[in-house]
Amino acid sequence: MIWTLGLTWAIAVAQTPQQAQPAKPQTPVQQAQQDDTYQVGTLKAPPPRVQDPSIPPVVKLPGEDAAPKSPLVNLTADDAARVALKLNPSLGTGVGAIQQARGIATQQQSVLGPQVTIGTGYDKIQGLANYPSGPLQGPYLAPLVGVSEVEAFNAAIQYRQLIYDFNHTLNEVRQDKILAKAAESNLTVQQQNLVVAVKAAFYTYANTERLVGVNMENEANRERQLDLANARFKVGIGLPIDVVNAESSKVQAIVALNSARQSAEQARVNLLNQIGVNPLTPILVGESITEAPLSMKEPKALLERAVRSRPEVMAARLNVSAYSYGVQAARTLNLPSIYVSGAAGIEGQNFPPRESIGALSIGIQWPIEDSGQRSGAIEEANGQLTVAKANLESTLLNVQNDVANAYLALHTSEQNVILAGQEVANAQEGVRIAEGRYTAGLGPFQDVLTAQGLFVGALTDQTNAQNSVDQARVQLKHAIGLIL
Repeated sequence: MIWTLGLTWAIAVAQTPQQAQPAKPQTPVQQAQQDDTYQVGTLKAPPPRVQDPSIPPVVKLPGEDAAPKSPLVNLTADDAARVALKLNPSLGTGVGAIQQARGIATQQQSVLGPQVTIGTGYDKIQGLANYPSGPLQGPYLAPLVGVSEVEAFNAAIQYRQLIYDFNHTLNEVRQDKILAKAAESNLTVQQQNLVVAVKAAFYTYANTERLVGVNMENEANRERQLDLANARFKVGIGLPIDVVNAESSKVQAIVALNSARQSAEQARVNLLNQIGVNPLTPILVGESITEAPLSMKEPKALLERAVRSRPEVMAARLNVSAYSYGVQAARTLNLPSIYVSGAAGIEGQNFPPRESIGALSIGIQWPIEDSGQRSGAIEEANGQLTVAKANLESTLLNVQNDVANAYLALHTSEQNVILAGQEVANAQEGVRIAEGRYTAGLGPFQDVLTAQGLFVGALTDQTNAQNSVDQARVQLKHAIGLIL
């Protein structure tokens, strides 16, 4: 009886539906095995859906291929600057200022030399009450009553010379001549500023070309890493996400390369604009694209050289000297001036005239009352001198500031070049280790992407650091007045 009941209970229990148990979460491998597209046991996944772009062609300006066939070949920074000094039209303003200043000085100096005038003419003089004059004729050419006339032909040469005016005119001439020299120094300032701009544009262009090379190398490395991810995926030991990430990093590298090419083309156009030639002109940078270092290292020597050589300082000093003469000229404005003059010629009532005439005279001009003209001129001249002295002091400070800043920038950038070289070595080693670990299945693909990103950044830092050295050397040479 007991056995029968037990068997019945067992059968009842077996026939009663059991309560559903919650499903346990599946592992990625179990999920992959349930997918019909995976082969159970081998875990071979389908290829991921990705876009695989290629590197686009370089964008060029329209008509660049048809540009003049005289490219600037093997160009250095100094070569570019020399060409700019010949072709850049901006220097025309400085040349014109020199011409104007020289013309003013020549006009002023002419007052010190002899003034010679030659002339000839025919006089018909008329007057009333029997005084010699030309005829006053009525209608039908009938002479009027009481009118006489004199007709005469003449030719004469006249000479006039300033003898003495208390150096008033001489001081004005000195002022204008020195201002002309200051204009020459200002042209030198323009030339040096142009050289700095051209060399800065040259090294910027050279740096952008180097960055194009960095990005091309980065794209090649991203392509190689994509091949590595694909190879691991095809043999069933890599993840699809690795392929997708590798493809995305390759696309980013292509975009960066395209941007670097655009920056290089814009830098090339800017360089040609600074030189003063057509932006379609072909250009080829030479292999030597590094600014030569300076032999002088001590800041004191650099400051002394700058004060002696900078054309801005020369121009400021010349202005002070010129306006000093202007003050002296203003103080003698209303003092007497002595002149000597003479004339010789012929005249007569018949042509050609046969009567010889001559005259010699010495004269003094002395303005007694000028209603404040002299005092106003002195005040104006003193104001010009005050401004010139202030400009000289400001120029000296600016020059010294230029030297100090350029010196600091150069030495800092030289240190950065050393650090950037170490950064590149470390980042390159990081790429090697990350790729080795990923190939051996010991590390994730993200480590490869991170290491490659650091490597690209290091190469970019190294290129920019070298460009900073070149730019700082140019600035320091400009600061001390040494360009070419």
